Amino acid sequence: MCFLCLCCSTGDDTAIAPQDPLEERLQEAETLEKPQRDSVYRQLFQEATQTQMDSVRLQRLSALSLKFIRKADSALFRQVNTQAMAEAERQKDTTALAEACWDLAIFLRDYSIPDSAFYHYSKAQRLYQAQGDDFNSGRIYMNMAIVQTDIKDYTGSEITTFRAIRLLQPLEKHKQLYRCYNNLAIGTKFLGEYDRALSYYQKALEHVQQIGEDNSILRLGTLNNIGTVYQEMEDHQAALPYFEEVLQTPKLQTEKPDLYARAMANHAFNRFKVGQNQNVEADLQKALDQRISLGIQGDIAGSYAKLAEYYLVRGDSLKAISNGEKAVQAAKKANNNQRLLGTLTLLAKADGTRAHIYDKEYIRINDSLQIAERKIRDKFARIRFETDEVIAENEALARERQFLTLLSLAAFFLAMAGFIIFRQRIKNQRLRFEQEQQAHNTEIFNLMLQQNQKFEEGKKEEQKRISEELHDGVLGKMLGARMVLTGLNKKQDEGAIAERAGAIESLRAVEVEVRSLSHELSHAAYEKIH
Repeated sequence: MCFLCLCCSTGDDTAIAPQDPLEERLQEAETLEKPQRDSVYRQLFQEATQTQMDSVRLQRLSALSLKFIRKADSALFRQVNTQAMAEAERQKDTTALAEACWDLAIFLRDYSIPDSAFYHYSKAQRLYQAQGDDFNSGRIYMNMAIVQTDIKDYTGSEITTFRAIRLLQPLEKHKQLYRCYNNLAIGTKFLGEYDRALSYYQKALEHVQQIGEDNSILRLGTLNNIGTVYQEMEDHQAALPYFEEVLQTPKLQTEKPDLYARAMANHAFNRFKVGQNQNVEADLQKALDQRISLGIQGDIAGSYAKLAEYYLVRGDSLKAISNGEKAVQAAKKANNNQRLLGTLTLLAKADGTRAHIYDKEYIRINDSLQIAERKIRDKFARIRFETDEVIAENEALARERQFLTLLSLAAFFLAMAGFIIFRQRIKNQRLRFEQEQQAHNTEIFNLMLQQNQKFEEGKKEEQKRISEELHDGVLGKMLGARMVLTGLNKKQDEGAIAERAGAIESLRAVEVEVRSLSHELSHAAYEKIH
């Protein structure tokens, strides 16, 4: 029997903190008898629903949903879980909704409703995937694969397991990766691909070594599983060392009695197969007694089946039939159809008179199982198809959002580029205008310089003209008047007096002319150009 019991999810990582009063009351309730315990559970549920704050109410409902999966009665769990889902949907809390779906899937798998369990696992997985939570998405894929293994959909289980591995491998979640490879090994073993099964178990062992916590139980369980692969291959000699290593582990019988009993039964049966018959019957019986004390019906069926085969080979048909019938009853209680069919085949060999009855029962059960498994596989296929459709739709929406985002970014950058170009063109125009204005100012300044230069030249010419007039006009006139007065000074007649008056008048005219020239010269000297 494979070490599958370690592969079921418990969701412990989502438990509420131990210091929470709700957790303390839950721990106290676990010490009570069932009627009192259920009463406390119902009271806690009622208090949670009456909590005023939405976030606290949802947190408590989610915590109770997790705690009640296996500790409360089924009706109370369904009531709490339904309320938690409704509250999570109302508050649009996808994480709480995913956890509630996960809780319900565990509950449904425990009650052997695999198709519904698979559906709710799928729903939780989609919610985690939408959040980008690769770790929990990978864990859900892993649990979905285990459910597929339960109903013998080994191919589908392998596909789902590899999806889980792709998500968990980059995160280096070795405990979950161990469970993935353990599940792959179980499926390939049932398909008769023993070499692949051994390879997957070796990979599982490699990840067990990477787990930080105490990994001894996981390692020993994997060693037992490797031994069962060799057992299926009829290589009983190769299987013995693995079972012996498990049995030689100190304190295993007290710390993990179910694993110890499993290894003891396998070890005794393998010794019997290789001809080492000493204490085989006693060890098989001892393993059976321990399994009965633990109440694990699937293991009990395995022990009865091994004892039946042992007695059949030894020729004790009565004991073989007795143990075979007990194995059939235990297998039915455990819902272990594989063990049931194997035991019916064994009984047909042990009881020749009733062989046809066992064969008929085998055919009936096998046919009904095949029909049921086919229906469930079809349901799983529809769920996977719907899931793939949803994933494809989400991917299409994601691509559409990505396209719209890129388009918006492109439009934004295009607008920014247009704005920058427009602004740069304005700057360039302004710069050109300033340059042109500067050129015009320079040209005006040059014209002013030229005008000033021309003015200076005109002023010099005017000064030259005035100088020439002073020299040629005024001096000549003054010289003539002086000479006339010089000659008249010697005369005293009336003609001389008249001529002297004319000369004086000429001097006065010269005075006026000199004053006029002086004014013109002063105006030419101080005139400014603007």
